[in-house]
Amino acid sequence: MQYGYLFWCFILAVVWACLWFFRKDLHREMLFTSFLFLPFGLTQPFFVPHYWHPVVIYKLSGLFDLESFLWCFFTGGIVAVLYEFVFDHHIKRIARNERYLHHAHIIYLFMILLALSGLYTQGMNILPMIRALFIIASILVIFLWWLRRDLFAKSLLSGFLFLALYISSLLVVNAIFPGFTQSQWNFNGTFGMYFFGIPIDEYLYALLFGLSWSVIFAEIKLYREA
Repeated sequence: MQYGYLFWCFILAVVWACLWFFRKDLHREMLFTSFLFLPFGLTQPFFVPHYWHPVVIYKLSGLFDLESFLWCFFTGGIVAVLYEFVFDHHIKRIARNERYLHHAHIIYLFMILLALSGLYTQGMNILPMIRALFIIASILVIFLWWLRRDLFAKSLLSGFLFLALYISSLLVVNAIFPGFTQSQWNFNGTFGMYFFGIPIDEYLYALLFGLSWSVIFAEIKLYREA
C-alpha cells in the first residue's frame, strides 16, 4: 500500500506521455495547464488527514508530498487536451477583445473563491468545505456554459471523458493494491457513499473538473474549436 499513490501518479504519467507523444500540436497547451496546476500540490494540508491520508514516500517540510505535485501536474495536462486527443480535434486562437478580458477576470474571481472557501473552513469539519467547493464549481460550470455556448458539447464530453479516465485509473490502482481507496480515504470526511470501492466525492470532483476546465482553458487562452 506504500506505493499506491505513487503508482496512481505513474498511471497518469503514462497517459500524459501518450498525449504528448501522439499530439505534438498540443504541447503548449499541456505544459501551460500542467504547470498551472502544479502549485495546487501545496493544498494537501487542507485535506490531510480529514479527507484522506495517503501513504507517501517522502514529505517536504512534513507537510507537502512529492506525489501530490506529480498528480496535479499530470491531471492538469491531461484534462486540458483529452477531448482534442480522443476526437482528433484542433484548437484555434481567436481575437482578443474587452469582452473576453472581462470574462477571464470573472473566471479568475471564481477560482479565488474556490481557494478562499478552502482557507475559510480550515480547521473545521471537512464536509462543509467539500460541499462549498462542489457548489461553487457547479455555479462556475453553469456560468461557463452560458458564456461559451459554442463549447457546451465539448464541456459535457470532456467532463465524462475525464471522469471515465480518472475512475479507471483508480480501479487499476485498487486492482494492484487491493483496498487502496478504502484505506486511504477518511470515510467520515467524505459523503459516505462508495461506488466500486471509490468515494462518490471523487466521481463528482472528476466530472466537475472535466466539465469546467475545458471551457476555462478556452476562455482564458482565447481558444475555439478549429
